[in-house]
Amino acid sequence: MDKQKSKVDALNHELDLDQRELRLRAAALFADPASRLRNPTQWDNDDAKLRTDSEEKQKALDAAKQELDQIQEQAHKAGVDEKAASDKDSAKDKDQDKDKGKDKQ
Repeated sequence: MDKQKSKVDALNHELDLDQRELRLRAAALFADPASRLRNPTQWDNDDAKLRTDSEEKQKALDAAKQELDQIQEQAHKAGVDEKAASDKDSAKDKDQDKDKGKDKQ
């Protein structure tokens, strides 16, 4: 469950960065409208690529959120408390980190 939450967070962050890039391009266009006229083909290609990347990441994010919801629903049906499962997983990860630290010494 924690891995899926991390995946959702990462996808959300990537999508947010893409949307910021699109807003920056729009601001640049309004600040200097001639920039698009200087090289319209490149501008359109870049814009289309950014938009398709953003749409793909949105679809991946939606799929990851749906998968997370399914995992949470299965955990709920199995009677596993989400917080307890999350705490147990994080405690397990901390133990593994401690073991790695001992190996280095």
